[in-house]
Amino acid sequence: MSSESSVPRQKDPTAIVIGTGVAGLAAAIRLANRGYAVDVYEANSFAGGKLSEERIQGYRFDLGPSVFTMPHFLDELFVLSGKNPRDYYSYIPLDPVYRYFFEDGTVLDSFHGKKKFAEKMAAGTEDSAEVIESFLDDVNLKYKLTSEVFLHNSLHRLRNYFTLNVVKSILHFPRLQAMKNMNPTKMYNSQ
Repeated sequence: MSSESSVPRQKDPTAIVIGTGVAGLAAAIRLANRGYAVDVYEANSFAGGKLSEERIQGYRFDLGPSVFTMPHFLDELFVLSGKNPRDYYSYIPLDPVYRYFFEDGTVLDSFHGKKKFAEKMAAGTEDSAEVIESFLDDVNLKYKLTSEVFLHNSLHRLRNYFTLNVVKSILHFPRLQAMKNMNPTKMYNSQ
């Protein structure tokens, strides 16, 4: 008896993805591009998860996210698959980006560009454009210090915790103010 026949043959890698929301579809595409045979399961009769709609009496309602904030991540999935995203969809940046409606009748428009955004928010709120720009600068710094760690890196592998970007974020942890409550009138409560 040959020893070769008693050793099970290694099959192609397989993966199962549960859910066809944005994350599930992105995971399935990435796995397929790495050579996995991927089975995707969805409980609904449609794909998209929270990216869905409801049509009632001739009206269409978005049920999920309505702002397309990072189109480069979607484009990347097509490029990884050897496809040109513009062959499948296109998008047009809008200005204003979106409009907020408040119960007291206040309407605030959000625009591209920090300066214009801050000016429009200042005109409709009690904060000055300078305070709003400072807040946006702070948020931008926090994004830059954490995006490489959390958006572009898998934290499922121990070795990924020891990259230069993770070390940089840890060194700048006090600047992230992770334990600070955004409401200055309330103290941080761990309960």
